[in-house]
Amino acid sequence: MFQLFDDLYGPRFRSLHTRSSLTLDDVQPSRDLFISDSLSILRPKPKDLDLICLVVGLPLYADLISYAANIQDDISALLDDTLAYLVKPQSLAIEVCVLKWHTDQTCHVNLAEFIEFLDSYHFESFKAIFNGFQFHSDGAIVLRGIETSGLLATLRSEITHLFPRIPKIQSKWFHVPLGRILDSVPERTFMSLKDKCVESHSRFSKEFSINRLHLVHEHSWYQTNYTTLALKDGII
Repeated sequence: MFQLFDDLYGPRFRSLHTRSSLTLDDVQPSRDLFISDSLSILRPKPKDLDLICLVVGLPLYADLISYAANIQDDISALLDDTLAYLVKPQSLAIEVCVLKWHTDQTCHVNLAEFIEFLDSYHFESFKAIFNGFQFHSDGAIVLRGIETSGLLATLRSEITHLFPRIPKIQSKWFHVPLGRILDSVPERTFMSLKDKCVESHSRFSKEFSINRLHLVHEHSWYQTNYTTLALKDGII
């Protein structure tokens, strides 16, 4: 199991090994997701956007929220007064696929047809396990997850086959975005945070059953404002 996580998430995490800090330029991609004035007053507010995606969560299950929240508490304590944004517990979600990115002028997937597909899809519950967290040089912080039944890969493949105009850029991960680092990180804090990541990789969560899909139209980053387009419950 350790090898599965390392194969999927390890290359991105190990890219930090040549670094000892993060600069403001490093985390600018994260800062770009937030209203500039809100950063100036140290109260980050996600920018508006227009994005349509299929997710697990909103909300996630109570035990998984608790697992993620405990990790967020550790991150907050280590970052101390470094400006960061941590996703609210009820807004935590796992991306399955994106039907329209915020940079796209229009959605090329027929939503009525997609909702019909979702409604008729024989959806058995996914099994998922989590293995700590990692952060990246652009400031992103994620909870590392793997869907162990193989059903998610099947669903993603079927969606791609049936809806060929879906955006080409899609995640192969099963991660929970936990937040963003929004300021420079000095060496001592950087190394402490990296050590906490490594420590977290030594433990696995219990196995979770994922039995609801949520099609949403997001109006701001990190699900702070969204509209539900469809829900699909799986067979437990």
